[in-house]
Amino acid sequence: QHFPTDLPSRRILCLAVPFVFFVLSWGQMTHGKPTVSGDGPHYLMVTQSLLEDGDLDVRNNYDSDDGSAFGADGLAPGNFVHQTPSGRSLSVHDVGLSVLLLPAYATARAVSVVVPASALTRVRMTKGLLAYSLVCVFMLALTTLAWWLVAGTVAGVSSPKTATVTTLLVALSPPVLANGTAVFPEVVALLAVSIALAASYGSRPTRYWVALLVAGLLPWTHRKFAALAVGLVFLLACRLDARTPKARFWLMAGILVGTPIALLIGWAPVTWGNHLVPLGE
Repeated sequence: QHFPTDLPSRRILCLAVPFVFFVLSWGQMTHGKPTVSGDGPHYLMVTQSLLEDGDLDVRNNYDSDDGSAFGADGLAPGNFVHQTPSGRSLSVHDVGLSVLLLPAYATARAVSVVVPASALTRVRMTKGLLAYSLVCVFMLALTTLAWWLVAGTVAGVSSPKTATVTTLLVALSPPVLANGTAVFPEVVALLAVSIALAASYGSRPTRYWVALLVAGLLPWTHRKFAALAVGLVFLLACRLDARTPKARFWLMAGILVGTPIALLIGWAPVTWGNHLVPLGE
């Protein structure tokens, strides 16, 4: 079946997906205060340590109540932090998401400092909650980008209207909509999958090396995504462009995906003394 290729109308329809998703998700944020609980604050505590101390040891950050910088006053390490054989107190979370959040968190902290306390009092917020909210907006931006890529990819194999409706039905489902702003590695996983789909099925494919690089770095946000990363490599391999030599592709995959995963595997014994990384709560 031949679908319309009128670029202006197609772009308008595909842009409707990220626009509607962003507005509804952002609207939810502005009608309530972000819940600074769960794993999110502990990811940010590592980011705080990287920003202030330049290291991953979070003992002093918990002791100094640095969680108040992002609205998590009195945050306790619990089972999220364990001591390594070398005596450092490290988060049991993989560090990828915390590193990714560093620019957004630094910007959020800088903005929260200059906003007058009187203005925040009017909306019943603190500087810490404002910083956390801005980080959530960054996560929302990543989710929005992912759904834009998905909409464009689906439009390549169906009509733009069908792509818009079906993508919105998934994006606006309660679990997805609620977690689109969360400080969770699943947001990065969604983006990685959307990039791989765009590279494999999109009418204007994303370059393979971009999809491979993102897939390779994905397990650093959570080791459970290692199998997903390998699966994305095989998806890309099955959809190789005829102009891309297979040998070149597998060489890129070995470097861009194999190397980060190998480093992650080596991270555990070097850091914890064995491959059994402690589990959080």
